[in-house]
Amino acid sequence: MFKYGLEEQISKEDVESVLSREKFSQSDFLALISPQANDYLEVMAQKAQSLTKRFFGQTRGIYIPLYLSNACHNNCSYCGFSSSNIIRRKTLKLEEIKNELLSIYKRGYRNILLVSGELKDFNNIDYLNRATKLAVEVGFSSVAVEFGALESDQARLLQESGADQFVLYQETYHPPTYKDVHISGQKSNLNYRIEGVERSIEAGFKKVTLGFLGGLFDYRFEALTLFSHLRYLKSNFWNISFSISIPRLQNAFGLEEIKYPLEDRDFVRVLLAFRLAFPQMPILLSTRESETIRGHLLNLCATNISAESKTSPGDNNLEQFSVTDNRSLEEIIISLKEMGLNPCFKDWDELLPRLHNYHQNR
Repeated sequence: MFKYGLEEQISKEDVESVLSREKFSQSDFLALISPQANDYLEVMAQKAQSLTKRFFGQTRGIYIPLYLSNACHNNCSYCGFSSSNIIRRKTLKLEEIKNELLSIYKRGYRNILLVSGELKDFNNIDYLNRATKLAVEVGFSSVAVEFGALESDQARLLQESGADQFVLYQETYHPPTYKDVHISGQKSNLNYRIEGVERSIEAGFKKVTLGFLGGLFDYRFEALTLFSHLRYLKSNFWNISFSISIPRLQNAFGLEEIKYPLEDRDFVRVLLAFRLAFPQMPILLSTRESETIRGHLLNLCATNISAESKTSPGDNNLEQFSVTDNRSLEEIIISLKEMGLNPCFKDWDELLPRLHNYHQNR
């Protein structure tokens, strides 16, 4: 799919030609994410901003992640939760989860992302399912889950309990790199992970977030493959709302080096290209990014951000990765309003039908 040297054939005229179109081929998208497009960043930014305003207005969604457990059977070289790391493992008890959920709800959040390390036994799925039910009972209007690649029946259990969004990062689409960084555990199976998106759709999820982890391999290969993956998914599952997020690798316990750092300019150019290619697709930003970068991208192409992220369960001090934007929710709201943007805690209230579904399946 991606051949090194192909970029050398891209001229400024090619980039100009691509920017005059509304639909893009693989080669068109490659032109937009290539360094040759740097001279056209302002043009890309203006077009992206116009599209974002057309389809999303001035509204920007805010959500908060809640980490349930750092226990994980996967050995991944870049993750602080890796099974090879000798750390204190913590799994929140259900009472602790409920207390966390109530505290978060009282602070005004209505969209929550439940995150956990990956354990493949059914008891763990039962635990995650009970956590999902608690989030629905507390009253969150949207409950997203990031529990790794699941079997269809496991994902269906979560969906029937009220989860409405499935989040699954491929991490890297490059097979040799995938094998190198995922040393053991179920996550070491590349095909099983990439097929997890379709299994979640089969399970009934109508909203799915996918992406890659910037820094594991060449961003051009990753972005182009994600572009192709999205086109395939959209052509086969037209009724599903897809969104993307491209978190960048940050310092983590056990991580020795970042071999392919995704620099700010390249990161911005890639996200602008995705907005141009998929005008109506939500783009999410995590607190891995700085306040400055998030502010710029929210004004141009990003539509949703996380806030007050604590990437460890409970009072555990070991985080999965370093958080860069440590602002409070109040500070983020003030910043958005100063930019002329409207902070939004829920798009619409799906709670009643989801509660009905939940009680039907008790």
